[in-house]
Amino acid sequence: MKPVRIIGCCSMIIITIAAAIIITEARLRYSHPNSGFQVGRELGWLRRSKADLTRVFTVDPDFGFRPLLGNTSYNEYGTLNNKYSLEPSPGVTRLLFIGDSINAR
Repeated sequence: MKPVRIIGCCSMIIITIAAAIIITEARLRYSHPNSGFQVGRELGWLRRSKADLTRVFTVDPDFGFRPLLGNTSYNEYGTLNNKYSLEPSPGVTRLLFIGDSINAR
């Protein structure tokens, strides 16, 4: 095959995949407008469920909600409780993942 033909075939494959992704995304956003597909939207159940909210979270004027520190879920540093000590272990590299519930999984 000639190089021009290979480039043309690869370009068509990339364009087809990009179009399929865009069409699928648009269809999902149209067919599920109030679902979790929207990023950065506050979850209404947090404000309605006072028991869960006051047990784990507090209202924060800057962030909306933030975890209560020093309870059964989050330690005094704002991270999820775990079995690791604060002192670094020789030869062990630790990573800190900052994010939402997806990181906890």
